[in-house]
Amino acid sequence: MKAIILTAGYGERMRPLTDAGHKTLLEVGGQTIISRIVAGLRDAGIGEIVVVTGHRAADVEEHLRRSHPSVDFVFVRNERYRETNNISSMALAFERMTLDDDVLLVEGDLVCDAAVFERIARSPHADVALVDRYRTGMDGTVVTVEGGVITSVIPPHLQSGDFSFADKYKTLNIYKFSREFCQKTFRRLLAAYAAIDESCYYEIVLGILIYVKKAVIHAEIIEQGVPPYSSTRQVRVLAAGGNIRAIASVDAQLRITGPLAAAMFSDAGIVTNDWRAADTGDIRPGAGMAVRVILPFGAVSLEYAVPLRPRLGDDPRGRIHFGFAMRFD
Repeated sequence: MKAIILTAGYGERMRPLTDAGHKTLLEVGGQTIISRIVAGLRDAGIGEIVVVTGHRAADVEEHLRRSHPSVDFVFVRNERYRETNNISSMALAFERMTLDDDVLLVEGDLVCDAAVFERIARSPHADVALVDRYRTGMDGTVVTVEGGVITSVIPPHLQSGDFSFADKYKTLNIYKFSREFCQKTFRRLLAAYAAIDESCYYEIVLGILIYVKKAVIHAEIIEQGVPPYSSTRQVRVLAAGGNIRAIASVDAQLRITGPLAAAMFSDAGIVTNDWRAADTGDIRPGAGMAVRVILPFGAVSLEYAVPLRPRLGDDPRGRIHFGFAMRFD
């Protein structure tokens, strides 16, 4: 099996971290993002690795040659990375490489457990995509899944208005394609579509092939755990807050002395930037205890709260914070 890593892009959304270097060369846990990917691919038994470069191409290529001298790299430069999108990078990779084996496709800015690559490489399905159930904060292409098979691909420009994310899955930008699919179907339409619109995404081509029933792409659904639990398989960097917040709380309060009181509470709420994308799966319940100073107009409290259904970014051990509540009579 061979692999393609797409690294041509700017990393605009990761600024200012990428102002002075390529996004794949950012370090996570003492190792660059792309080195983590390469190590995971090698652990999964991948031989040849094709790396499509563009922005700061020399930096990426030099880093990989120096850090992984035993790896069989093939470097393909997308010289027009400023005005093209990943469909052009994919078309270039297919044009320059020998498609004599199955292909594992990875986008170069992913941070994930190495076991993810072994899981998809060992999938019994010939053509498969890693997906996760959509949750608020995920952006990009989403898909519908029926019976373990992707039935439609919806790119971002088709997600406006009253679009519902309730039954959608987010693509995680890791795919496995069979040699036959790449040779006979995917490469041909990819090249043709790239010649028409080089600013679009390769997922659109996959969506067309699925729509006309020329491809069956299975969905490998990642069941996401929460750090520090060992079941964690996929990590994304998301903003913790949102512009819209709704929370409800119930507590039992016991006056200790004077204005000082103790309380136990449970709460549940949603933090989002778009009510249309929120569903019941986004409700985040919690419980905790507090020490409060009761004032004539409300209360100031020091609280210890534990998430009852932790998500990425939540510490399952809980956290301490200050709170203020206004009293209305």
